[in-house]
Amino acid sequence: QALTRRTPVSSDESDDDVVSEWFGDSPDESESEPLPEGIHYNITDRRYHGDPAATPSLSSSMAFILATQSAKHAQLYHPRMGGARREETDATENGSISHALILGAGKELEVVRIPHKVKGKPTGEIVDAKDWRTADAKTARSALRAQGLIPVLRKKHDIIRGTVAAIREAIAELDEPVILDGVSEVTLVWSEDAQLDGSPVPVLCRARVDHLRLTQGV
Repeated sequence: QALTRRTPVSSDESDDDVVSEWFGDSPDESESEPLPEGIHYNITDRRYHGDPAATPSLSSSMAFILATQSAKHAQLYHPRMGGARREETDATENGSISHALILGAGKELEVVRIPHKVKGKPTGEIVDAKDWRTADAKTARSALRAQGLIPVLRKKHDIIRGTVAAIREAIAELDEPVILDGVSEVTLVWSEDAQLDGSPVPVLCRARVDHLRLTQGV
């Protein structure tokens, strides 16, 4: 399905103007209503990965599972079908943290804080967890992940913030610098025809664009 604006882009038009033109005056999407085909912003990471389309849709991660494993695996891990969760690893969480900090969007980070204890007894103080070895830290980490947040230790959070600052500085010094002045984490929903026994079958698809400069077109 083609996605078109109602009016052309002018050279002095801001991204806020274009957002209003593309998506309407209100950026908020109802959490209970399925997303129609089109371009959507202000969709939370948790809602996107839960598949907010009208019917179960195909994403790049589901397509990868289909290609490398099987249809049964894709059904198992699809949020609207089997609903099985894949375990987050340190590598995937590090990527999510960097992604969120660079783009200013995506999953929200939460520094893990736990009750302070002396010889096993709570002192009533809440402190940053130093590592994942204690039962309290593990419980807090699982609870945050269940909320769709990224649990992170303070020391890792500070290290990754330094890395992100270096990345942004390097980007700014490129001969053609990358300017993140558009909209991050934009959700697309569309349909394409697949072939089944020689006949076209519509497949609803979804994707999440890291960053979209609306004044430059789609």
